[in-house]
Amino acid sequence: MKKLILILVLAIVAFIAFTSATPSSWKRDDAFRAVTVPKGKPSLVSRQASQCGGDPTYFPCENGIGCCPKTSTCINPNHCSIKCEIGDNYCADGITCCSPDQDCVLVKGLYGCQ
Repeated sequence: MKKLILILVLAIVAFIAFTSATPSSWKRDDAFRAVTVPKGKPSLVSRQASQCGGDPTYFPCENGIGCCPKTSTCINPNHCSIKCEIGDNYCADGITCCSPDQDCVLVKGLYGCQ
């Protein structure tokens, strides 16, 4: 019984040592801003007419989930090419953020800003 406990303890210690030594590709500074999602559920006609809630500084992304500022590009599936900054609101996935005046919303299983 003592040998079994010793083996379990050693296995746990080895697992912890291995996982803490494994490099991670997740870095907080590699997070990107989520697409902006127009409020409500407008029809296709009104969505095309309003072009991202009527804001002329945004353009619709090809995936149809949201919009990005014209100074950036859409990065699939739900990001704009704007790195997260200090003060941004991070979404639950930890790699998506919204500007301080926006909230994270879940749209079609992906995070966006509203």
